[in-house]
Amino acid sequence: MSKAVPTKVASLIAEDVANAGYELVRVHLSGNGKYAALQIMVERVDGCGIKVEDCARVSSLVSARLEVEPDFAGKYDLEVSSPGIDRPLTRLKDYIRFQGHVAKIDLKAPMDGVRRFQGKIACASEETLVFETDKGLISVPFQEIEQAKLVLTDALMKEALRESKK
Repeated sequence: MSKAVPTKVASLIAEDVANAGYELVRVHLSGNGKYAALQIMVERVDGCGIKVEDCARVSSLVSARLEVEPDFAGKYDLEVSSPGIDRPLTRLKDYIRFQGHVAKIDLKAPMDGVRRFQGKIACASEETLVFETDKGLISVPFQEIEQAKLVLTDALMKEALRESKK
């Protein structure tokens, strides 16, 4: 299975997932030639936490969609989960939602000799993200981020606890 698989899968399942009341956070493929795991991360549109029943529902939807696709039928193990507290940041809305929290960022190419750093999300717009780091502010074009994820901090834990009580 190729590196283009997550993008293809996302385009195939996004509408079904949305119609069921979920938002697609990430599609990730891992493994080697003999084994492939297709990881689907979703969150509920209503903001409630993901439960096992939600994962089972999304798994059934995704399986039904992909099993009729010749490129995907039976070629992976499907894993459906919530993004978790220290979640990946994949969409602009994630950066906006988690402003003030710390993230680890990997860039597609080095900027000023730096490809990987950690910083607090200070500002997020469609073109640029600004992070507070121990070396000052770093502005990064959104499209230059290869991957990012929240860092588990006390502040993030407190926010997650507050949200779970809603």
